[in-house]
Amino acid sequence: MSGAHSDYTFDIVEGCISHVHGDGDNSTKLCNFACKIIEEHTVTNGIISRIEFLVEGYFSDGTPLPTVSVPTERFNSLGWVSQYGSRAIIYPVKQVKDLLPLAIRMISGVVPKKTVVSHTGWVESSHGHVYMTNGSVIGTDGDEAHFEVAIEDPQLRKFAINPGEEDHELEQSLRACLALAQMNPSQAILPLIGATFLAPLQCFIPLDFSVFLHGVTGSFKSQLTMLCQSHYGRQFHNSLPGNWASTENALEIMTFLAKDAVFVVDDFTYLRNERSSLGYKELEKKAERIFRGQGNSTGRQRMGRNDLARSYHSRAMIMTSGETLPRGDSLLARLFVVQLSKGDIDASELSHMQQYAAAGLFENAMAGYIKWISANYDRLKDHIPAEIERLRECFSGLRSVHFRTPENTAKLFLGFGMFIYYMKAMNIISESEAASVLSQAEDIFLEVGRNQNSVFVYDDTADLFFDQLIDAMAQGAGYIDFINPDEFHFFEWKDSIGWTNINGEWHKNGLRFGWIAGESLYLLPAISYDAALKKSKSKGFTLETRGRLWKRLHEQGLVLSSDPDRIGTRKYVNGIHHRVVHLDFAECFKDTFRRRGEGDGQGMGNPGYSEPAGQEHVNSVYPSIGATGTDDFYDDL
Repeated sequence: MSGAHSDYTFDIVEGCISHVHGDGDNSTKLCNFACKIIEEHTVTNGIISRIEFLVEGYFSDGTPLPTVSVPTERFNSLGWVSQYGSRAIIYPVKQVKDLLPLAIRMISGVVPKKTVVSHTGWVESSHGHVYMTNGSVIGTDGDEAHFEVAIEDPQLRKFAINPGEEDHELEQSLRACLALAQMNPSQAILPLIGATFLAPLQCFIPLDFSVFLHGVTGSFKSQLTMLCQSHYGRQFHNSLPGNWASTENALEIMTFLAKDAVFVVDDFTYLRNERSSLGYKELEKKAERIFRGQGNSTGRQRMGRNDLARSYHSRAMIMTSGETLPRGDSLLARLFVVQLSKGDIDASELSHMQQYAAAGLFENAMAGYIKWISANYDRLKDHIPAEIERLRECFSGLRSVHFRTPENTAKLFLGFGMFIYYMKAMNIISESEAASVLSQAEDIFLEVGRNQNSVFVYDDTADLFFDQLIDAMAQGAGYIDFINPDEFHFFEWKDSIGWTNINGEWHKNGLRFGWIAGESLYLLPAISYDAALKKSKSKGFTLETRGRLWKRLHEQGLVLSSDPDRIGTRKYVNGIHHRVVHLDFAECFKDTFRRRGEGDGQGMGNPGYSEPAGQEHVNSVYPSIGATGTDDFYDDL
């Protein structure tokens, strides 16, 4: 453990690093300890890289020193020696600040090098591609010694995918995943499974959208997203890595570090009491930045000290849940919305899945899937983009919803298809079973793709107004009356328009906002607008002015009749003329009732969708699934 270079010779003398003079009979101790560099680490997060020295040693009496990691730019300053505590002494020898760093380097000699990765996901190695996860490196054998994963954030450290040791453990895990995929409702489960197994494929195709699980309180939204997240670490069985209460910067960096993995940002909603929740404007601002950044694969540009600082964009498959959808068609187009109603999920079945997640079965299944991708990485690199092109064409009928919908649906179907074919490759299901599952999944993904149409039904201004009016009536601020009392008895949503049932009798609350007569809604403009405006301000945002609001309703065709040169009209009710806005009741409120889990899909539920005549199942997805040229890609794998 000695070093020599031209006029400088160093050695360990009596347990201390020493400068040796002349023929070696005389030496000067530089400190009261001995240490050396044992490894050289290149630490990278995918954009920024730095080199650190891993240093270990002992005091002159043999007491071990703590192993420390020292950035190269701080090594020569010797400030890192303070980590050894008060016992560590650097002697006041001439030029000691120059001699001691030189001595440590020369005594250390040639040290092994290792890449330390501070993110999850795929990294290229000398033997192929390996997947980084906290605590393990999945992929090509022999690369483990050259890589290490060092994730600092406590939540991100839960991304720990550890493969099982026995083949029967993998089979049990895959059957647990299959049971999850067979849960009801399949319209919600299959897209989530598709997103979960799509995330590791981001190295082949861009994931330029996010998945939004939308439903009312008590529909088990968060629990479902936890099941998806637990594929990337069993510690997520009862927690999630992200929350909308975090800052935009924090979410942006965390989704950047969670590379090639699902990252759930929980609870997109705001509460009535702003002291304990996000304001609406703040929540919308975060959604705009995170979802648009994901959709555009860009981060927020910032100025550094002298020029543009490095920006961070999401490299994860972002998944979120909430009771409220963000506003704006452009932003909604970057989401794939999955609807979930209260009562859709069987609680006992969900409990079994949560036990599987806590036991690490989903984590083990994902480890096997990633290892399978690693073994076929080069083939997948060529075939996956071509397969997406083919699937996009197969789902081209969904372009009538939005031009992004066919591609988003195709990618989620690809993720689900890869999961099914991996199950077949592992002999968990037969070829005929795989064919049957994918055939049924085709119809389900087409249906969910069509349902994206409901997301774009309303202009933001009108939609927001009716949401606030419903909230105001729900809190007793007012009600909507009926011109014909007989209609009141047959109306199914009395409690949603300001009426309360007390001991079998219906009582109205607050002020009258207007009247219903058949399909018409005669809204009193001043009273209803003021109630909705007050409700919006209590949530931290405001509505359009009254005049602009009525104009937007008219532009959308929601106003059924009006006086010449005016949007409003007069309505004679109970002997009195009232100035009202005459609206189509069902069209105005159907999206609002849909978000609350009410309606039947025709009256106040989701707007209907019908395929063009003669277009049913054109370009069927299943019959040629995997065909990318002349060979069957999946069978080839």
